Amino acid sequence: MRAGRTGAALAACGAAAFAVATPAALGDGRAKTRIEIKKLTHSGASGVLKSGKEACLGGRKVSLFRLDDFVSVKIEITKSNRKGKWKTHKSLRDGQYFAKVDGTKRCRYDVSPKKSL
Repeated sequence: MRAGRTGAALAACGAAAFAVATPAALGDGRAKTRIEIKKLTHSGASGVLKSGKEACLGGRKVSLFRLDDFVSVKIEITKSNRKGKWKTHKSLRDGQYFAKVDGTKRCRYDVSPKKSL
């Protein structure tokens, strides 16, 4: 009988470990978000967010960065409109730029590909 109890205990521990590990293996349940820089000029930048969830488009914090010798310099922070469009009005100099959208409870963060000015 003792072996039966040990086997049952091990099976229960295995089931508990599987239940804990499964959400991480399947993802965190937040919707994917993609960010793009569509336009980059000396007078600013603009772009768009894309997501399968409409709630992940509007009011998101977007940061624009410039790469200076392998260091990311934050240029400006803005928010996206309800359609996922965002825009900055900061004077920009020549260089490589990228944008980042912060994650929320329901939406994942993303970083755009680099774009040169």
